[in-house]
Amino acid sequence: SKLLSKEDKQWYQRRVRGLSRMMNLEPIPDVTATALEAFLKVAGSALLKTYKSQFLKLLEILYSQYLPKVEAVTLQSNLGPITRLKLYLEKIQKTKSVPEPEGRIQENICG
Repeated sequence: SKLLSKEDKQWYQRRVRGLSRMMNLEPIPDVTATALEAFLKVAGSALLKTYKSQFLKLLEILYSQYLPKVEAVTLQSNLGPITRLKLYLEKIQKTKSVPEPEGRIQENICG
């Protein structure tokens, strides 16, 4: 595995701090679940590669402690975002992996 540059380390640290901060906020109906799912789909794979079991533990806390708060503010008529987030987190927990973001250019594409 390659060593991370200082800028890469800072990028990862800011993403983990951002996720932690979001989990400390009161959830907003129809917004929080969608934002969390989008965040995990974009940055989750890279964060898992970098932080491994620590990131999985953070996701377990998200699932077990924060997700119920999000569910509590979600209207019964709009369960789509929370259901998608819940299923996505369950898949991550089951497989212990996060898919690469869609549309990502592979590092070795030119060589």
